Amino acid sequence: MSASERDVVVANSNGLMVTVRRDPQPGERSALFEIDADREFIVPLHFHPAGGEWMKVLSGQVEYTLDGKKTMLTPEMGEFHIPPGLRHSILKRKGVAAAFQERSEPDAKGKSVFFEDLFASGDLPGFIDVLAICWRNGDTYVAVDNYSPDFIWKLLVWVGGGFVGNFLGFAAGAGKRQ
Repeated sequence: MSASERDVVVANSNGLMVTVRRDPQPGERSALFEIDADREFIVPLHFHPAGGEWMKVLSGQVEYTLDGKKTMLTPEMGEFHIPPGLRHSILKRKGVAAAFQERSEPDAKGKSVFFEDLFASGDLPGFIDVLAICWRNGDTYVAVDNYSPDFIWKLLVWVGGGFVGNFLGFAAGAGKRQ
């Protein structure tokens, strides 16, 4: 598989470019986010009960909140580990361009499909669509705080994404409504 076959640009608009690496080699599947200086980018609070993630800032700086503690990540810090089950979010503020890479542990083939669905419209989709994508992924759950029980957020994804998202016609693998 050549580099062009395994690197898929899933978003490229409004100052955001997301490239997914669908590499067959373990540990090589990842997502690369490149964000212009004039755009704010937020990944809301969420968690993954079954798998952790590794994040590395390649340029600029990104504010990372892990289990309620904020850290400004820079390229000099190397890879940053997010253990399974810990709630985390990302904020890239306006004023500085940034690029960061994320990879999953265990190495999840479904993560590339998750990002392809998430950015199928070229940018972040609406809330119900996000819930449906999380439901299909099976290991991503949104949250609004660090204290409430996980089952509340799992229930939100199961009902909002699994039932409401499907009822409204979210198309699996297409990232858009049918």
